[in-house]
Amino acid sequence: MTARHHRRLVLLGGGHAHIEVLRQAARRRFNGGEILVISPSAHSHYTGMIPGFVRGSYKEFALTIDVAWLTRAAGGTFQEGCAATVAADGRSVELENGHVLECDLVSADVGSEPSGWRDVPGVADHAFTARPIERAMALVDAIDHAIERARERGTARDAVAIVGGGGGAVEIAFAIRARAEAAAVSFPVTLIEAEARLLPEFEAAMGQTASRVLRKRSIDVLTRARAAAVTAEEVLLADERRVASTITVWLGGAGPVAVTRNSSLPKDANHFWEVTSTLRSTGGAPVWGAGDCIALRDFPWVPKAGVYAVREGPVLAVNLRAAMAGEADRDAATYEPQQSYVSILDTADGRAIMRWKGRVIRGRVPLWLKSYIDSQFVDRYRPSWRRWPRVGSVSMAGRYVTRAD
Repeated sequence: MTARHHRRLVLLGGGHAHIEVLRQAARRRFNGGEILVISPSAHSHYTGMIPGFVRGSYKEFALTIDVAWLTRAAGGTFQEGCAATVAADGRSVELENGHVLECDLVSADVGSEPSGWRDVPGVADHAFTARPIERAMALVDAIDHAIERARERGTARDAVAIVGGGGGAVEIAFAIRARAEAAAVSFPVTLIEAEARLLPEFEAAMGQTASRVLRKRSIDVLTRARAAAVTAEEVLLADERRVASTITVWLGGAGPVAVTRNSSLPKDANHFWEVTSTLRSTGGAPVWGAGDCIALRDFPWVPKAGVYAVREGPVLAVNLRAAMAGEADRDAATYEPQQSYVSILDTADGRAIMRWKGRVIRGRVPLWLKSYIDSQFVDRYRPSWRRWPRVGSVSMAGRYVTRAD
């Protein structure tokens, strides 16, 4: 490795935990080295607001966080690119373009991709998904074209199938139905869930409430239905049933992205990086992680949900700050995931379903609360003269971006 007189921390991805690391570094700089952020885009998008974007309730800017600006505020450098692999000793990162970055510490917050995206025949060629935002935009375009065709023909010939029955899939189903209804168009929308009931990650009451609202909105639900293949016109199920679908949305759980699959670091059975409660790799390398791309060794029950990434952020910031100062093993902060948290699903009709400590309610107040929480989260990472040093504005993000050529 080329001799350097300071430490280099490489942050892979601009996920919910990493933007908190950058916010903390902007408020009080990390001593002892430099921060380099590698991410495919200069902007991150808050995933909790993507269904609202699909519905048409939000413009893109409403859910956008300027990662390049945050990096500059933290005294770091932003570089557009994607990591291909991280060395087992955590001392280098190879990018997809073949360039190798030397470093002293690595942290990954690169999210996940829909499970089965690469493995189930036809999915990568014919299906849409909701992340990153570019894929959500493509889905919105497809829905709008279907609406336009229905208007021209006087009848709808398109059909939507959503593979997955978790919270994100349910919200997207409601959002698509609402977007079409706003244009006075209706076409079949079907949710396809492999488990025995909808919303298997929640208590039964949550799934029952959602199912009632889905029926009221004329959204069909198939349970114990596993998608085996996707074509341009249908979803083929493992039991040989066929579901008509000209617009298939693949939201079937979380799978590892390339950098987590390809790196020679300790992983769990599903190929997510295994970390301790300090969010450091269980192998002891100077590698940390947060969000969907990790598996907590001591808490294997933790699901892939944004609320956990958000709450991992402060712990990650403390431990990376200590590591940059050469104190990684001294009084490391630990993360203990909460087992109870507020869950709110937007039903795209001016109401939402909320679950808190086993109770489930539906109404306008839960939607107001969700909107407030979402907007507060995004605003926390936007420029403000009260919170941030004067380093520019959101519109100046291009000044802080270098490309990995």
